[in-house]
Amino acid sequence: MRHVRRVPCLVLLVAGCLTARGAAQEQTAPRRQGIAQTATQLERQGRYEEAARAYREILVEQPTNVSALLGLERVFSRLGWLDSLSPYVVRAVAVAPRNRVIRELEFRVVSTLFAADSVAAAVARWIVAVPESPDPYRQWAFWLARQGDLEGAKSVLAAGRERLGDASLAQYTAQLLVASGDWLEAARQWITAVVANDGLIATAGAGLGQAPRAVHEQLLKIMVEDAPPPGSWLAADLLVRWGRPEEGWTLLDSTLPRDRGRAMVVLRRFTDRARMVRTVGGARARGYALERLADLSSGVAAERARLEAAQAFADAGNLAGAQRMLNRIGVGTQREPTDAAAAMATLIRVLADAGRADEAEEHFQAWESRLSRDDVAAIKQKLAWSWVMRGELERADRALAGDSSIGAQAVLGWVALYRGDLAAARERFRVAGPYAQSREEATRRAAMLVLLERVQAERLTALGEAVLMLARGDTARAVQRLEAAAGTLAPSGGRSDVLAFAGGLASESAEFETAERLLLEAIAADSAGPSAATATYALAVVHVSLGRNDAAIQRLEHLILTFPESAVVPQARRLLDQVRGMIPRS
Repeated sequence: MRHVRRVPCLVLLVAGCLTARGAAQEQTAPRRQGIAQTATQLERQGRYEEAARAYREILVEQPTNVSALLGLERVFSRLGWLDSLSPYVVRAVAVAPRNRVIRELEFRVVSTLFAADSVAAAVARWIVAVPESPDPYRQWAFWLARQGDLEGAKSVLAAGRERLGDASLAQYTAQLLVASGDWLEAARQWITAVVANDGLIATAGAGLGQAPRAVHEQLLKIMVEDAPPPGSWLAADLLVRWGRPEEGWTLLDSTLPRDRGRAMVVLRRFTDRARMVRTVGGARARGYALERLADLSSGVAAERARLEAAQAFADAGNLAGAQRMLNRIGVGTQREPTDAAAAMATLIRVLADAGRADEAEEHFQAWESRLSRDDVAAIKQKLAWSWVMRGELERADRALAGDSSIGAQAVLGWVALYRGDLAAARERFRVAGPYAQSREEATRRAAMLVLLERVQAERLTALGEAVLMLARGDTARAVQRLEAAAGTLAPSGGRSDVLAFAGGLASESAEFETAERLLLEAIAADSAGPSAATATYALAVVHVSLGRNDAAIQRLEHLILTFPESAVVPQARRLLDQVRGMIPRS
C-alpha cells in the first residue's frame, strides 16, 4: 500500500519540476529578448564594446543563436577583434554542425584570419557534416577566385559536380567562367543550370549579356541547337539584351512550353525584359508577347494584358495591332472592360497617333471626366500633335488651352515655330526645359532652341514652314524651304546656321551633292561662326560618303586645328582615324 501511495507523490514532484522549469524558461525568454534589443541599439549607437558584451551574454545561454553570432561578428569586425569570435564559432559548430548560416560564419572567420590550409580544413569538415550541400564548394571556389586562383576555383567546383551532379554547381561554375572570359563553356554551364531551374534565366542573361559581339552567334547556336527549351528561352532573353528583341520573340514563340501555367511564367519574364528596351522593336516584341499572354489568361488578367499589349503596339507604331487588342476587350462597345478608363485612354492615343484626330477628340470629350490627370495631360498633347500633322495649328492651340504644364509648353513651342513665331517658340522651349517629354524629344527640342537663338529674327515664316514639312516627313521640300529662309538672313545672323542645318538633313537623306553645296555655303557665310565646326564635320562625312577620303582628311584636320574646343572634335578624331584605316568603321 505504501508503494501505491508514493506514485501520486512522484507524479506531483515531476509535474512541479516541469512547471518550475517552464516558468523559468518563460522568464528567461523575455530577458534574452530584452538583451538582444539592447545589443542592437548599442550597436546602432556605435557603442560596440557594450554591444559585444550583450551579444556574448546571449551566447552563454544560447551558443547557436544566429542573430547574436552575426551581431558579434559585426561589432568585433568594427573593433578589430575578429580573432575573439573564434571560440564562439567553434562552440556553435559543435552544437549545430549542419546549420548553414553558422558554417558560413565559420568559413568567413577562418578565411579572414588563417592561411589557405586552414580554410581547406574548415571546408573539409563542412563537407563531412553536410555531404549533400553544394555550399562548401561554392564558398571555397569563390574565395580562391578572389585570391586570383581561378584554376583552383574551377577544380573545386569540378570536384563538387562530380560528387553532387552537374546541376548543383553549374550556376557558380558559369559565373567563374564568365569572369575568366570562357564564354562558350559558360553558356553550356548556364544551360545546365536553367534547365534545372529556369528561374535563373535573368541571372544567366545578365552574365552572358556581357559577351563580346564576336561570340554572340556561337552562344545562340549552343543554346538553341544543343539544348532543351529553357536554353532557347535564355537565348531569347539575350537577344533582347543585345538589341534584337523581335528575333527574341520569334524564338520564344516557337519554343513556348505546352503547359499553360509554365508558358505564362515564361511570357511574363520576356515582357518584363522587353519593357526595358526603349525601342520600336522592343515595344513590338512586348506587344506580341502580351497578346499571347492574354490568350492564355482569363477575366481581368486577360483584359489587363490586352490593354498593355495595345499600348505596346501603339508605342511601336502598330496601330492596327493596338486597335485589335482594344476591340478584343470591348472598348467603344456596350461591353465595357473592367478598367474602362485606362482602355479608353489608350484607344484615344491610338486614334490620335493614326491621324484620326476628330474621332480621338470626340472620345476624349466624352471621357475626360473619367480619366486620370496624367492621362488627360498626355492625351491633350497627343491631340495637339495630331492636329499639327494635319496642318490645323489653331486646333492644336485649342487642344492645349489652359494647360500650363511643361509638356504642353514644349508642344506649344513647336506650334509657335511652325507658324514662324520664333520669339514665342524660344520662350516656350526655355520654359519647357530639358525634362519635358522623352529624352529623345528633349534632345531634339534643345538642338532646335540652339538654332533659333542664333537666328536673329522674331518671325520667319519660311523657317517655320520648313520645320513643319520636316515634321510631316517631307525632307526634300523642307531642305528647299530652309535654303530660302537662309537667304533672308544676314551671314552672321543665322544664315550659316540654317544652311548647315539644311545641309545636314540633305546628307542624312543621301542627297550628297545638295548637302555638299549647302555646307560649303554655310562655311563661306561665316567661317568662324558657331556653326562652322559642325558644318565642316558634316562636310567631311559627305566627302567620305562620296569616296573622297583625301578631301575628308583635309577637312577633319582643319576642324581639329581650328576649333580645338568644339564639341564635335572627338567625333572628328574618330572619323579621321577611320578614314586613315587606323580603326574599323562601326
